[in-house]
Amino acid sequence: MSLTALALAVALQTPGVVTTTPVGDLIGLTPSGVAARLGAAPDPAPDEALRIIDGDRVLEIHPIQRFWREPAMHGDLGVRPGSVICLSGVVPSGGEPAEGAAPWPLAGSRGQFVFVDGRLRSVHVTPPRSDSRPTPRNAREGRAFSRGRAQGSPWPVSPGRLPVSDEAGAVSRLGPTVSAEAVMRSDCRPVSEPSATSSNSGDWALALAGAITLWPIYVATRPAEVAEDARAEREGGALLSRFAVGVDLAQTPEALARGQRGVRVFRDRTDPAFAIVAIKVGRRGSTPGLALVGVRDRRVTWIAGPGATGRLGLSDALCLNAGGLLDDARPGCSDYGYRP
Repeated sequence: MSLTALALAVALQTPGVVTTTPVGDLIGLTPSGVAARLGAAPDPAPDEALRIIDGDRVLEIHPIQRFWREPAMHGDLGVRPGSVICLSGVVPSGGEPAEGAAPWPLAGSRGQFVFVDGRLRSVHVTPPRSDSRPTPRNAREGRAFSRGRAQGSPWPVSPGRLPVSDEAGAVSRLGPTVSAEAVMRSDCRPVSEPSATSSNSGDWALALAGAITLWPIYVATRPAEVAEDARAEREGGALLSRFAVGVDLAQTPEALARGQRGVRVFRDRTDPAFAIVAIKVGRRGSTPGLALVGVRDRRVTWIAGPGATGRLGLSDALCLNAGGLLDDARPGCSDYGYRP
C-alpha cells in the first residue's frame, strides 16, 4: 500500500468521523484501490471473491462486507472489533430512507461489488427483507427462521438448481445497481460495554454460566479440531490449487475428488454437464472454510474461495430446495446450511 493510501486509511478510522464516498469515484478502480479509498482491510485476495470466466473476460464478485470501513463488525463469528466499531453501507442518491424503511447505512450494507478484468464495473445492493420476521423464541421457530434466510438467493437459475450454473448470467439476478451519485457511508463509534446493572446483565450471567459448563468439552475436543483444520488446509488447499478459471481439466471432477477427504461433487439434475466441487479447507473465523468450483464438462467456469462462499451466500445456495428453503436436499446440507 502507498503512503498516501495508508494515510487515508488511518484518517478514515478516526472515531466519530462520518465519511461518504460517491460510488462514481470508485468505478474503474481495482479491488485494492477500492479498499484503500474506503478504509477497508487492504489488498483483497483472490479467495475473497467469486471469479467467473466470461469469454475473454474475468468477472470478480466481492461481497460488500469486504469493503466495509475497518474496524468493522463483519458478522463472522470470532471476528469482533475492539473499542470502536464502524457501520458501513450504501446510501442511495435520494438521501434518507422512506418512512418505515430500515435506517441507512444498515439497509444498504449487503450486496456485491462486480469487477470486470480487475476494474470495478458496478455496485449492487440486496434489498432488506420486507417480512419483518420476529426473533425466534424457541427451537422450532429458530429452524423455520433459518430455513428461510436464503430465500431470493440470486445464485441459482431457479430454486433447487445448483448455484451459478449459467456462469456470468448470475450477475443479471443480483440486486439493483446503484447509481454513481449513491455514496458508501461509514460511521465509526465507540463500543459501549454492558454494565452489571443493565437490563441485559442476566443474559450475560447466563452466557457466562453456559461458557463455564462447556469449557471442559471445548478443551477436550480442541486438539482434534486443530488437527482436522490443519489437514483440511493442507489437503484441501492442494486440491484447490489444481483448479483455475478457464482451464480444461485432465480428469472429470469425480475422478479428481475420489479418495479426497472433505470433498464432494454435485451434479445439476436439470443440466448434468454442470458440476460443483465443494472443497473443505482450513477454518475461517470459527467456521470450517469452504471453496466451491464450478465445472462445465471439464472446463472450470468459476471459483469461489473460502473468503467468499459464506459472505456471498453461495454455501447456502447449495442447499436450497425447489421451494427456495434450506433443507437436506444434498449431502452435507441441512436446515442450517452446508457443512463441509
